[in-house]
Amino acid sequence: SYNFVINSLDDILITNVTIDVNCSTDCSQVFTVDWNTTGDIILNNSKIEATQYRTVEFEFQANSIILTNSEITAETKSSVCYSNHDVDSDIIINANSLKLANSTVKTESDLTCTDSHTGYTRKAYSDISIESNDFEVRNSSLISQGRNDGVNWENRNVYVNFDIDVINF
Repeated sequence: SYNFVINSLDDILITNVTIDVNCSTDCSQVFTVDWNTTGDIILNNSKIEATQYRTVEFEFQANSIILTNSEITAETKSSVCYSNHDVDSDIIINANSLKLANSTVKTESDLTCTDSHTGYTRKAYSDISIESNDFEVRNSSLISQGRNDGVNWENRNVYVNFDIDVINF
């Protein structure tokens, strides 16, 4: 399990930075980003991405969150066939004010096993949750997708969710 935690009373400013953590194929690890500040989180021309893990959760809490020409991606992937198996990608944003300009927020969960073996349940979860008083989006994308290539009904479960709770959009 890997955790990237920031608790601050000040602004978190990231400019021209790429944080790209990739686990090897079928990694059964958990990667968590938890940034909490009473100030602002500002990403300019930056990318935060975690891929190939079994579980990825990004949680950002701040007074204001501003993404400009930036990307946040939480992606899980597995090709495990012969066991009950879940992959889960989550991005949770909680801010008084959220602004996205020319940016992408994306979750993706993929189960790629195509074996027809029965008796196992495999599930892919992909969620984006946003809570904000003011939410402004310009030339940006919110993407949540899931895929489960299982060939039997009991192992083709995919759950894709958007939970957006804002006052002014």
